[in-house]
Amino acid sequence: MKVESNSLDTRLGTVEVMFVVAKRAVEAAISVELLNMGEFCGEITARTSSIQESVVLHDSKKVAGGAIMTCNGGGAIQLLRRVVAVSLKEKLELTARTGDGENKSTVWFTPRASGGDEVEIVCGPIKMLVKPSVVDQVLPYFGLDDVSNRD
Repeated sequence: MKVESNSLDTRLGTVEVMFVVAKRAVEAAISVELLNMGEFCGEITARTSSIQESVVLHDSKKVAGGAIMTCNGGGAIQLLRRVVAVSLKEKLELTARTGDGENKSTVWFTPRASGGDEVEIVCGPIKMLVKPSVVDQVLPYFGLDDVSNRD
């Protein structure tokens, strides 16, 4: 797959839009919960097995209300984006990394037409539950060229 890019000029400035056309894709809704007491200050990203560029799902520096996610266990991490599209032929990689860059944890998921998995990961002193689940399957388009009339 190839990452494409277009510039969009608006009244407020120019926005660069990057995208990939994914065939036989599913929408994966991602949730991340802190399982133990502690603070998570860092970044959570997603990418697919064929695309090297990552999408930022959580960045402590950009979350409203402060740079550190504090939790006493069982708290959801606020994500900047929680839905990503993944081809059924690809794998989804989710990576959590601490703000100081010293700790990193990566997990790979294989998308299915329905359902989801959940995995506990450890990033530094923080234990998280990562749950990507398929919310919608984007079906391929079939044109009417293939239809024949029968008597």
